Amino acid sequence: MFDVHAHIQNFDSLDAVKELIENHAITGLCLMGTCYSDLDKVRQLAIEYPKKVIPAFGIHPYFAYEVPAPPSSTGIDEVFRSKQSCEYFTNSIPRDFESKLLAYLNEFPESVVGEIGLDKVAVDRRTGKVFDFGVQKDVFDAQFRIASQLNKPVSLHCVKAHQDMYDYLRCRLSELEACTVHANDTIIATSNSLLSGSLDSLKSASKSRSKSIKRVLDLTFHFPSKIMLHSYSGSTELAKRFLKLPYGLGDRIYFSFSQFVNMRSSKLGDTLLVIPRNRILLESDMEDPRNVYSSLLTVHKWACEKLCITEEEMLKISLQNSADFFSK
Repeated sequence: MFDVHAHIQNFDSLDAVKELIENHAITGLCLMGTCYSDLDKVRQLAIEYPKKVIPAFGIHPYFAYEVPAPPSSTGIDEVFRSKQSCEYFTNSIPRDFESKLLAYLNEFPESVVGEIGLDKVAVDRRTGKVFDFGVQKDVFDAQFRIASQLNKPVSLHCVKAHQDMYDYLRCRLSELEACTVHANDTIIATSNSLLSGSLDSLKSASKSRSKSIKRVLDLTFHFPSKIMLHSYSGSTELAKRFLKLPYGLGDRIYFSFSQFVNMRSSKLGDTLLVIPRNRILLESDMEDPRNVYSSLLTVHKWACEKLCITEEEMLKISLQNSADFFSK
């Protein structure tokens, strides 16, 4: 079995962590970073177990406050209002954070950006208040753009904010659409000024325009290579909308399910039934390595019962989908 989302790097007993990784029944694990203090733990385990551990580096929304705002921050809402450029800048985070994250990600070609995302209900234990959503959005946006620029897969935490996440992806697509319009206008203006109006010239201009549109709408460098909605707890209808996102973006989205979240109610589990078989992932989302294997067994059995397939079929599906998600 492959665990696409775990946090065992944070467990007190390193022996227990290594025992799980070395378990022959575990094909591999993706260890999700959450904050500055555990990124190096993820790195060390990835170095020690290169054939079993896929490292994920990122700042969880719970720890977004650890990323200090730069002197002149560009908030995500401001970025969305600006349609003047197709370039994706990460000026909502300080350069020292960006350089650290890039260093981790570039060291491991197979690495993932995660766990990042949005959470509207989590309470900050330091203050007793819900985490600042504006800060979360800025830090999330910056990391999502880094994943896009590096063509990395990304694992998204999303609690009571799935509509916000969907709107975010739509806004990013709107940026591309705006670029397309700008490119078309430029080409048309150039064609009008340079072409004599002959049929051959017009055909040539049409081909150039088509190539430009294809280039602008290419999602490479604008979106992560794959997007995992981990422990998906949004509605079934919204899941369908994620899958239908245009320009091929919907084809990049995977849905992961865990015992901890998705087996709490039939409503959360029924979403599994509308997800294409090749987009289903399974995870433990656990820190205690002693419970990971049993949790994976439980969620595998649950998925079998939901989909009315054998355990062998479910294992084959989950392993293949895990390989596909983490491949370039």
